[in-house]
Amino acid sequence: MIIKLSNTKKEKNGIAEIKKSADNRVRTWIEKTPSKYKQIQLRHMHKRTRNLGFTPLNYPALDCEAHHLDKELVLYIPRDLHKSKYHNVFTGKGMLKMNGAAIDWAIDHSQMRYANIS
Repeated sequence: MIIKLSNTKKEKNGIAEIKKSADNRVRTWIEKTPSKYKQIQLRHMHKRTRNLGFTPLNYPALDCEAHHLDKELVLYIPRDLHKSKYHNVFTGKGMLKMNGAAIDWAIDHSQMRYANIS
């Protein structure tokens, strides 16, 4: 299947109009059914947290994010490093490279302070 990419201003304006129209329909639906929207929003947010534990291996620092090494262990690493490699703890895609980079960073910066390790 070949998809034609639009280059003309007329086609781009048409796409922009369609997006605005869709946004307006969504906003209208949210205003009419706020309880249903809240239910969907909560389900969307909780799917990411319900299966993950949170046992930190080091302490948080400025401009750091929590990176799950697996579904339980967390290592705080710099935001730039965390965003540098695509990874997904649920599918395992990219986790080997990301975990290697995170652990290398932690060792190089003496960040393993043994928080909550039993």
